[in-house]
Amino acid sequence: LVTTSTTTARDWIDDALSHQRLSGIAPERVAVRLVPCDARPAVERFLSAWAPDCGVFVESELWPALLHTCSTHGVPLALVSARLSARSFSLWSRPGLSAVAGALLSYFELVIPQCAEQSQRFARLGVRVAPGCVANLKWCDPGQAAPPAKLQAAFAQSVVQGRAAWVALSTHDGEDVLLARAHEQLVSRAAQSSARPLLIVIPRHGNDSSRVERAAGAYRERGLTVTLQSELELAELSAGSPDRAPATPSDSRPSDVYVCDAIGQVQLLLRACKLVVVCGSLVEGVGGHNPLEPMRAGCAVIIGPHAPNVASTLAAVDAHSPKARAVEQLPCVDDLARALRLLEPARADELRRRGQAALG
Repeated sequence: LVTTSTTTARDWIDDALSHQRLSGIAPERVAVRLVPCDARPAVERFLSAWAPDCGVFVESELWPALLHTCSTHGVPLALVSARLSARSFSLWSRPGLSAVAGALLSYFELVIPQCAEQSQRFARLGVRVAPGCVANLKWCDPGQAAPPAKLQAAFAQSVVQGRAAWVALSTHDGEDVLLARAHEQLVSRAAQSSARPLLIVIPRHGNDSSRVERAAGAYRERGLTVTLQSELELAELSAGSPDRAPATPSDSRPSDVYVCDAIGQVQLLLRACKLVVVCGSLVEGVGGHNPLEPMRAGCAVIIGPHAPNVASTLAAVDAHSPKARAVEQLPCVDDLARALRLLEPARADELRRRGQAALG
């Protein structure tokens, strides 16, 4: 039984299972549900229905009613890849709240932090962590199967069309404006040449039509032409009908921006490009997203300056690539357009090689 706290995550897992994109997992042996709301009656009904033998929580899901009710039902709990952001740790460390944090964390019989720094944070909140026992699930290969070769070829022919292309992965409100400005500069430099670059945008919660429309609007306001993935009829290809190529837009000139408004297409889109900007890091308040997924797909990776949530991951990547950084982190957002020089094949290939070496 896998539970998620968002419908986006639930839909992604359902889609990946139904299309057999997760290697080594039998779909009929996996159930996916939304986690119950944090109220004892809801949790009681959930536990009665599923009767779990144990529960494994990931990162920092501390729901008081859920934890307490699991404990009263005798369900042993573990917290793996445990993480507290600097902001959360500061909050939980305040007088009076540290005791609350300690009480919540005491429900876990096993706590495995992501890294040594996280281990110290949990220890300061009174959690007993075995020395040297750390594990970050982000470093685990999720075993996602590559998209069918015919689908990749159809996408390259119909959308990329031989152009230099880059991906903005997991964009949030406020970031699309910055990305649009940078891409407009790239398009302007290309002028009327046939090599106008392509930006592929993967919004966070891309199945939310209002979020997709806000993202697309940011690029249109800059005078960039935009195509939504849903307009290209890729769904049948993704579902296992690789003989039908996606329809091309009616506009004779390829679009400047391609916005993904579907679940389960990230691997296809990453494999179409050499360069990825990992978002959630261009504006404050999000914390940054995982750079390892695009690195595994063989992409050169740029991340913004606001990425405290993945600081330990970036440090570990640097440790595996001591001579030169394997992920290009921007010192400030204004450096984005300059950093996109990595669209030049030789520069992108060098960063990709560093990334592959860092992954080992």
